[in-house]
Parts: sequence; structure tokens; C-alpha cells
Amino acid sequence: MLLLLLACQSASPSPVPDEKSPGPPSIVAASYACNSLTARWTFLVDTDAWTGNGQVVLSDDGNYIEVHPLRSLEAAADGSSDRLTLELGVVADWRDVSPGSSTAFNCNEPGLAGLIRIFATDGQTPTDCRIFGEDRWASWNFNYSCTTPLEEDSGTE
Repeated sequence: MLLLLLACQSASPSPVPDEKSPGPPSIVAASYACNSLTARWTFLVDTDAWTGNGQVVLSDDGNYIEVHPLRSLEAAADGSSDRLTLELGVVADWRDVSPGSSTAFNCNEPGLAGLIRIFATDGQTPTDCRIFGEDRWASWNFNYSCTTPLEEDSGTE
């Protein structure tokens, strides 16, 4: 019996795979769409590493600013990617806005400025961003700087 057990043992231990230590996540693709028939916004962001989620920030005047959580939908087990998503219904009254669920901004909001940002796995340190719509964040003294435009063919339907 002892001989049988010894025969089953490997002469050398199996190599341990290298653990991936991804750097700060970067956005590799981002898109948004607003369906005016269903009054619904959809945001989708793909990254090259795990994130600590993200945010979508919307404003048309720099005074009224909505901040919505962008949540991880699908993260690779090895830390090599993450997919974040957000869907927002449009409400008629800004007092009925619920972060992560609804917005006061309709699909064809004049002057709308949008900002998508993602965070490191600590959930607090911004690592990458994209802007869309009107680029007025700097003139509004918003406490975050982003100058990278969203290049995806996005918009309203």
C-alpha cells in the first residue's frame, strides 16, 4: 500500500502560477446612450483591471450636479478586466432623482456635460475618466480635472 501512495506522489511540486498584480485600472471602452422613447440612459464602461467601481456625473449649469454610482457588473477572476454599468430612468422633477436609479436630465438636454470616472480598488482614488457632451467642467470649478473625451459613438436614440 505504501508503494502505491509513493507512486501517486509527484517528484516535484506543481509550479504555483504567478499572481497578477494589475496596476491602476484604465478605461479601454466606454459608451452611453439615451433612448428618448423609453426615457432611459444606459452607461457601459470596460476597464483593463479590477476597479473600485466608478461614477457618472451630470450637469447642465454647474450648480445642479448629479453624481451616480457606476457599479461593477462583471469582473474577471484574475483581475485583468472589469465591466461597469449604470441605467437611469428620467424623472420630470429633480426632487424625485434617486442616485443610481434616476436623473432629471432628458435625452436632449441642452448644454449637458457628462463625466465618467473610475476608481482604484480602494473605491476612492480616481484612476481614469472620460468627458462627453459640453466640456465645461473646468469653468464650473468642479473639484476634479478630466480632459479626455469619450470617443465612442454614443448619444441619443
